Amino acid sequence: TIVVANKGFDRVNGARVTDILSPSLFNVSWTAAGVEGATNFIASGSGDLNTTVDLPVYSSVIFTVQATIGYGPECLVTNIATVAVPAGLDDINPEDNIAIDVDHVVPPFVAPPDVLVSCTNLVPVAATNLAGFIASGGALGDTAVPYIVTYVGDSDNGGAGCPANPLIIARTYRLTTGCGDFADAIQT
Repeated sequence: TIVVANKGFDRVNGARVTDILSPSLFNVSWTAAGVEGATNFIASGSGDLNTTVDLPVYSSVIFTVQATIGYGPECLVTNIATVAVPAGLDDINPEDNIAIDVDHVVPPFVAPPDVLVSCTNLVPVAATNLAGFIASGGALGDTAVPYIVTYVGDSDNGGAGCPANPLIIARTYRLTTGCGDFADAIQT
């Protein structure tokens, strides 16, 4: 969400709003809504945002951007939105004319399917590498971000392990990207 607001003392006509989106974003679309009398803006579009807005005092335009993150070799998606005051107007706080958003990219990561066993001696061994994780039914979204998958450990409910008192095990796997970001997936 990008909010362009006029908190000043004069009406602003033709303020240029720009957001050149990260190349790792795909299927980009955006919509805009005026608040408190903002006018002359494009209500929707796709791709980069580059439009002008007219803002009476205390009005704003709210841009909502939706996109799909393409999983490339980058660990971060950075977005920078700016607004430029038209010539002839003074801006009492030009520092708030730029907004930067940085998000960490962690590929989609799904634990192997749950397993139902009748007794504790039938609990399968945990996968200890990516090949074992995939072979046991785990899934990882397509990505060029460097990563490793590790087995973190098991926890249980203390049950005896047979039908009258089932043992429920929660097995945790962790995906860690080359940038140090991680996500856990739990198999029960």
